[in-house]
This record gives sequence, structure tokens and C-alpha cells, in this order.
Amino acid sequence: MNIKITPKDANCKINELIFEGHKIIAFIRKDHKIKRATSKYNEADDIKIYRQEFDKWYDKATKNLLATYDDYAPLYHFINPPSNAMVDTGVAMQVSNILNMLELRLDILYEYYTDINRLLKAPLFYIESKSYIMYYDIACPLKHDSNQSELCKFLFRKSIGEYSEKEDIWKYIQKSEAHTFIKGNNDYNPKVDSDTINNAVEGINRNTSQTFGFRIIESKKIL
Repeated sequence: MNIKITPKDANCKINELIFEGHKIIAFIRKDHKIKRATSKYNEADDIKIYRQEFDKWYDKATKNLLATYDDYAPLYHFINPPSNAMVDTGVAMQVSNILNMLELRLDILYEYYTDINRLLKAPLFYIESKSYIMYYDIACPLKHDSNQSELCKFLFRKSIGEYSEKEDIWKYIQKSEAHTFIKGNNDYNPKVDSDTINNAVEGINRNTSQTFGFRIIESKKIL
């Protein structure tokens, strides 16, 4: 799952949703307990209020997830958690279902929060949708749909320090939508295509040296 904002901003968005979700759970449990003990308890009105609280939080969560992630997988997982049936048999069961829907989604948000925290500990990452190489909160922009941006897509999907063969890079670019490398070639040409990749590497290193003060790719690691 790729994020399209900084890990710090993503962390804040997810953390806020978790905090607000727990506040709603605490409110529903306390309010439901108090009102059940009174003679003025209105079942239908209270269920409507609880459902409205959930719906407002749910709408905010879906918008934040769309603003945070590059792909729809996190949102789909959030919308369709395991076991999500609303059973309209009695007030207690309906309240229980609303709480269950909240808790299931909070568990998912905790997973996302944990994943984003790992990014915070790895300060160098790539935001594909913006073609930004990030070092903490410092952005090094690349030209979108360029050789450099396509190379970064490939390299940042691998572990830091992992070796990559130039032919593997070429194969990836051939399959990409941008297809900016070696247009029209069907076979890998060690001389021409290798030079194209080298030029992209040097361009990336030149940009990061100017922005961060250091190169991020060692050429020997993609030979």
C-alpha cells in the first residue's frame, strides 16, 4: 500500500480517526446504559442518534483514506471488514452491531497506523502519485512519467540496499503505463538500454544531492 502524503501527515490522519472512533464508542456505551435505566428511553431515536454518529465518522474515514493512499485496497479493506452484518432484532442487538462495526474498523485503522509508523522509521521513501523522493519531510521532485520517476517506482518497491539487475528494470518499464524507457524496443539491448538506465540513475542522484546533500543510488547495485 503506497501513501501519497508524508508518513507524518498520514500518521496524524489515522491517529485522529482512531481517537474519534473510541470517543464515539465511549459515548454510545455510556449513553445507552444511562437511558436504559430511565422511563423516558426512546429506542428508535437513540438508535438513530448512534447510527448518525457512526455514519459521520465513517464518511470522514473514507475521505481520509482516499486522501492518504495511492490505491483503493486500504479503503476496500476498511469498507468490507470481516463480519459486518447489521441484525435488526431488538435495540440491544442494534447497538451491539453499531459498536461492532466501529471496533472492526478501528482494528483495521490500527493496522494502517502500525504500517505508517514503520515508514516513519525509514526516512527515505517515494510518493509515486507526485513523483517525490522524500527524506523525512523534505521533498525532491522528479518530472512525472520520466525515466527517473519510473526508475524510482521500481527501486522503491524493493528493500533498501537490495540489488537490481538492469534487465529486470527494463522489463518493468516495458510493462509500465508510462513506458518512457526505450520506446519500441522488444528486446533488452545491454549497450543502449544500460546507458539509458545509467542516465536516469545519474539524474536521480544529481537531484537528491542538490536537495538532500547525498546520492541515494549506488550504480554498482543495479549492474
